[in-house]
Amino acid sequence: CAKAPHCRVGGGPRTPLPPPRRASCHARGAASCVADTMRNLKLLHSREHGPVQALGSPQCFCLRADQGTLLIGSEYGILELDPAIRGVMNDISLTVDGFLPEDGSGHIVGIEDLPDQESVCIATAAGDVILCNLSTKQLECVGSVDSGLTTMSWSPDQELVLLVTGQRTLIMMTKDFEPITEREIHQDDFGEGARKIRVWSRELVLQSTSEPIPGLEQALAWKPSGSLIASTQEKPNKHDVVFFEKNGLLHGEFTLPFQKGKAKVNELLWNLDSTILAVWLEDVKKEKNSETNTYVQLWTVGNYHWYLKQSLHFGSAEKSRLVSLLWDPEIPYRLHALCRGWHALCYDWHWSTDCSTGEESHLVANVAVIDGDKVLVTAFQHSVVPPPMCTFQLQLQQAVNQVAFHTDPTKSADLAVLDASNRISVYRVGDSTVKDPTVTLGGSGFKASVETPHLEKTYRVEVCCGEGKQVNPLTFRLFTWLQDDTFLAVSQGQLATHSIIHHLTGGPEAEGGCLHLRLSVPVDGDVISLCCNPKTRAIALQLADGQILKYLWEAPTPALEPWRSSTGSAVQFPSPCVQTALAMIGGEEAILGLTDRCRFFINDVEVASNVTSFARYDDFLLVTTHSHTCQCVSLRDTSLKVLQAGFSSSSSPNETLRKVERGSRIVTVVPQDTKLILQVSSHGIAAAPCVRIPPPHSVTHSSASPPPNEKVFPNIQPKPPPLQLKTIIPCSVICYN
Repeated sequence: CAKAPHCRVGGGPRTPLPPPRRASCHARGAASCVADTMRNLKLLHSREHGPVQALGSPQCFCLRADQGTLLIGSEYGILELDPAIRGVMNDISLTVDGFLPEDGSGHIVGIEDLPDQESVCIATAAGDVILCNLSTKQLECVGSVDSGLTTMSWSPDQELVLLVTGQRTLIMMTKDFEPITEREIHQDDFGEGARKIRVWSRELVLQSTSEPIPGLEQALAWKPSGSLIASTQEKPNKHDVVFFEKNGLLHGEFTLPFQKGKAKVNELLWNLDSTILAVWLEDVKKEKNSETNTYVQLWTVGNYHWYLKQSLHFGSAEKSRLVSLLWDPEIPYRLHALCRGWHALCYDWHWSTDCSTGEESHLVANVAVIDGDKVLVTAFQHSVVPPPMCTFQLQLQQAVNQVAFHTDPTKSADLAVLDASNRISVYRVGDSTVKDPTVTLGGSGFKASVETPHLEKTYRVEVCCGEGKQVNPLTFRLFTWLQDDTFLAVSQGQLATHSIIHHLTGGPEAEGGCLHLRLSVPVDGDVISLCCNPKTRAIALQLADGQILKYLWEAPTPALEPWRSSTGSAVQFPSPCVQTALAMIGGEEAILGLTDRCRFFINDVEVASNVTSFARYDDFLLVTTHSHTCQCVSLRDTSLKVLQAGFSSSSSPNETLRKVERGSRIVTVVPQDTKLILQVSSHGIAAAPCVRIPPPHSVTHSSASPPPNEKVFPNIQPKPPPLQLKTIIPCSVICYN
């Protein structure tokens, strides 16, 4: 069964809201609007813990958020693993008191940390419900079911616990294990090959029953926002993830990228803020001894289109087989995984826009959006269209996890793609007269005339081999294209708090298409961001504690040193930032940083606390704020104090400050034009009336282009009329089933 999010006594999940309307719109003047789908999931850091020496194999786990530890259940008991020390804090046997058999045939069906009771609750397949005090290691059996248990599930507020018995009944109890009621699941009504979705209230009163659904599978996940219930369904020619409303009515679906009968869905999991749906799958065994691969896919939705943003291939090795998966209950973009070889993995993601950078004459304002085994590229210099439409798309052989534009200012349209099989595909613009079949113009009915790249070469990245093969499928992060055949990537060091910078080189010497690991530089800290200045070629690293390091990659022996301000002091952000960039401010190279709490830093100085996004273009800085404004400031002949004063005093619209649509974020800046590309929240678009019209083949934007030799920003050239950033108004709305 799936837990109803935010349920309260008598309330249950909230009434489903109508789906947001899907809009295609253009702006008047200089700002252009696209849907909130231009970003990718970028891995900030990953941690691998283990293996630990323990009896049996892990079966399930949960988090002790207040302690930062993991509670892992096995055939013999539970372990408390502390990732900080990579060691076992507690080892509690359940065989001594007879809760689990000594022969290792026992099974734990559920485990839940109860901070209010300073205990952990354990349910066994034999039917025992046990409370364990981790401080005293005392065990107490608070209940037992003769027919056994198959599932234990706690409500999000931990006020109620629901048990599914071996006789197919539901038992609801309070947090003090006082029985409330017991109901039959009515298994007979489900029939052969067709299942139903049943929804009960908090008092275990049946509220709704769906129609019989052929091919409906066991995976079930209630969206934390309370609007939808996700499940999976095998159809005659495809395998879908389907969504239901609380009343049992179908409410959309998307198709998994596997042929029917090739993969089995083990579980679906929503993250804390309902923006990411994790799908845990494995290959269907054709033969008894055949190897099966396990996968985790992360899906997001925008403009009624589901995007596969990350694909984790755990392989077929026994020690890397996934046994349990869960999202962090407090940090929305943190995912925890447990593998059979007693390895625990932790991933932290954040949203990031992958756009090209370069000199004004070469900047093409390309933005790449990951969509499974495709990369949707929109050249905003030529067309302004919202995804899933695009200018052209790249078709890869595997699902894509990372993309990187060339950091050379003269080659900013070139693109490198790292896929789930650790292959790097290099796409370049020009120097080819043969049409590349992996590159197609347009997407979702849109086409534009633009120069497209071609696949030049594909490299293979060998992570490790033999017995030392790593369990972590996402070994490399912060993938950066540094030079023509040189890439940078970051991985975890020997300790969880250490990192390694890898130089991967290709070219003619790359034997068998395999990238050569030229050198690895250890970092005494956890690297969470890497940024490069296209003009100065400087590289700055940010550590998890906010410390900034300069990477001297061009030195005969690459080295790291603290990033220093003009006063000579080492720079450290007061809080870690999820977006960083380098810029010249008054002749000094400084690092810019934006936290997930909208705090904006220049070096270690906080210049604003209400910035939602920023972009650097030439000698200018553009920011959007919580007050729904876009501000453009010059970085030439200025100082940090002047910038700080300018941000704090800006309130009324002027020649450098304009009102924008509520929730707008900067995507990119189009050079030699009057367009600033913004993404707006779906709520602003949803207010428009919905009309059913065919999908448009093109979306155009009216803007008066400035003379070729004049800048587009108002505070440089006073002669042209000031830039008029109008409120973005949808001109047409599309509603899809």
